[in-house]
Amino acid sequence: MSSIANIRWLPYFVLFYVLAITSELAAAQTGYSSIAAGEDHACVIQNLLVNDKQSQKVLCWGHNDFGQLGSKTGDANYVNTTPTAVVGLSGTVKQLAAGEGFTCALISDGTVQCWGGDLYGNLGLNYWNIPSAQTWPSYGNTPVPQTIGIPNAGGGYGPVVQISAGGSFACAMTSGSDNTPASVFCWGDNRNYELGTTGFEYSVFPVSINLPWAAGSIATGVDFACASGGIFNNLQDANVYCWGNDAHGELGDGATTLQGNHAAPSIVVGLPRVAIVGVTATAEGACALDDTGTGWCWGDDSAGEVGNGIVYPNLATDTPVQVPASSPFRAMWGGSNSWENCGTSSAGLYCTVGYGQVIARNTYFDPSMWRTQFAATPTAVSSGGAFTCAISAVTNKLRNGTTTTAQHVFCWGNDDYGQIGNGGTYGVGTSIPQLIL
Repeated sequence: MSSIANIRWLPYFVLFYVLAITSELAAAQTGYSSIAAGEDHACVIQNLLVNDKQSQKVLCWGHNDFGQLGSKTGDANYVNTTPTAVVGLSGTVKQLAAGEGFTCALISDGTVQCWGGDLYGNLGLNYWNIPSAQTWPSYGNTPVPQTIGIPNAGGGYGPVVQISAGGSFACAMTSGSDNTPASVFCWGDNRNYELGTTGFEYSVFPVSINLPWAAGSIATGVDFACASGGIFNNLQDANVYCWGNDAHGELGDGATTLQGNHAAPSIVVGLPRVAIVGVTATAEGACALDDTGTGWCWGDDSAGEVGNGIVYPNLATDTPVQVPASSPFRAMWGGSNSWENCGTSSAGLYCTVGYGQVIARNTYFDPSMWRTQFAATPTAVSSGGAFTCAISAVTNKLRNGTTTTAQHVFCWGNDDYGQIGNGGTYGVGTSIPQLIL
């Protein structure tokens, strides 16, 4: 066949190629879940479906000075502004948690893997035991995921179903069984009794928290932790228990004067006698969501975290106060290194100012919650040191008049270490959500 004849067939080959590419793009779907913001980094689960084949990545961005991004990436300041895949994770990831310089992942088989800084055993290792081949960028740190030795079903506790990362410690909640209530284990830093016990400064081994009943959910702040009561033997515990540092009323125990550290879990006083469906925590405070959709917060209020419009003496409250809302909250969100609380409802996403994190507010302090600018209510939110990230659906209208909806990831706030993740220069923050994925 002559070259002229080949040219005659070219449009058909081009058409076939375009149709093939279009078909593959149509078959490709990307979703995101379980976003987690640490002090100055963030991670998200990216779920891919291409031609009925599923795959997954965990992407991280921001500061990588301890290897918390799970890869040996970053500039001279160990900053990576581009979401980059974690290397070495094994298994399907269900949930992420991020602390100060480290990250953890809950795997579908009920195990937990952590990476980053290990100064206080928060990776479940003695930092001097990290193999030299895995050490990066400095002694005692590793971007390589490490499996935490949490008692599993073989010990009667059941697999892990939730994780939470604090300042330099982390906690995990097991599912329990017919004979064993859902339990909480914590490891890492114990200088403020974050592990619910005394006698040592840190532990590389998960320590069982002495709760009086089954746990229902867990949350960690910088140096304290909380657990809501769960169901065991068909009985619901409506209490919330907190332990660790109480310098800013974090434990919510109604003490007339803010106190020091408490190893034994204390009951949060003043919550309604209804079921608590979840707890969240900020750096120095916590919130609980009851089954009526009402939010209750306590602890530090120096950045208006409590969110009820009142400025408290000493900028803290040691008893829960109700958070005003125009409609019931579907979920509440915080972050162990954050000074911002958020809640999602049918009316949208509402957040406290949190040192300038809230969208469309330029004030440093405001004791109220403000609605953000998202058109669709985010499905997941996590706040870091002075920034926030969210997963939200975006609807686009095509030329033919049809619409498509896809999940995307947005970040806003402080960007000193590239934690907004927009792939560009860093150092200047913004109150406008930046589309990063």
